[in-house]
Amino acid sequence: MVDRLDVAHTLSIVDDAVLARYCRLHARADRLERALAQRKTAFYIDHLGNEKVHPGFGQLRAYDQALRGYLVEFGMTPAARSRVTTVGDAPAPADPFDEFDKPTGQPN
Repeated sequence: MVDRLDVAHTLSIVDDAVLARYCRLHARADRLERALAQRKTAFYIDHLGNEKVHPGFGQLRAYDQALRGYLVEFGMTPAARSRVTTVGDAPAPADPFDEFDKPTGQPN
């Protein structure tokens, strides 16, 4: 993710905490997805004998939604890309002394 943001010129020093949070969330989602993939079925039988979807799938969906939010914040979705400016796009601050360098047309 750091490489992608760096190539897109959208990585800033102040993104460290959000990026760290994204990475932890991504790791948890990946770990849960691997654990769920090892199950033979997505269902389980509850204490009343009813077949139910394993709650891990609901948690995985919540992780996916949260990760998508981070991707939008970083401008990593097609729709968000148009709203994010790159670090190099920021206009240079105006020089406050520019007005003194302009000729006034009057002799000194």
